Amino acid sequence: MYPISSKQIKAARAMLDWSQETLAEASKLCVATIRNLEKGSLAPRSALDVRKALEDSGLEFFENNGLGYRKATIKIYEGINATDLFLGDLLETVKKSDGVVSVVSQSQNLFMQSLGITNQGHLGRLEQICEFANIQCLLSEAQNASQIDLSVQFRVLPKHYTGGTSHYAYGNRHVIALREDDVTFRYVVFTSASQTQLFLNEFFPLWNSAVPLWIQSANQKRRS
Repeated sequence: MYPISSKQIKAARAMLDWSQETLAEASKLCVATIRNLEKGSLAPRSALDVRKALEDSGLEFFENNGLGYRKATIKIYEGINATDLFLGDLLETVKKSDGVVSVVSQSQNLFMQSLGITNQGHLGRLEQICEFANIQCLLSEAQNASQIDLSVQFRVLPKHYTGGTSHYAYGNRHVIALREDDVTFRYVVFTSASQTQLFLNEFFPLWNSAVPLWIQSANQKRRS
């Protein structure tokens, strides 16, 4: 394996829109080490840690300062253990990434069900995720929705979002959760930094224009 260069590290940060602090956290190094690496002081062990963190986020390095997005890999979780496998992937990824999960779902119920939460006793699943990540969830329906006392922000889309699917973005993953029946979901997991970024490029303008759930709910109560 050829060594990574300081130019590649800086270019990789720019592609992922990462700060030096984010890269330091992902590679388990201090910020001062990242600064030194980018200045050309390439300690082999530290450079290897940085390379692994960047490759885990979907980038690929080539000779002569080459850099690009790795082609997407697709994994499908289905069957009775699908939700557990999806949650395992989600938890392991957010532990190593920037701790943000972006979601689009038709309703709060669908969002909860796609995480395997079918009653109050299953909230432990969501609590686990919230230990490591903040969740931003866009909804198109506010009916029967309630605030959850965890690190989950719900906003309601200004226009209707159709379909019985939920979309997740976390780390370098874009996941489509497809309802199979009343209790079963199939999860299509795309591991691709570029595809995930495309989803987020559409997500954030919608998020910024959406209405916080508690305001939407209050407006509905006043109208009724």
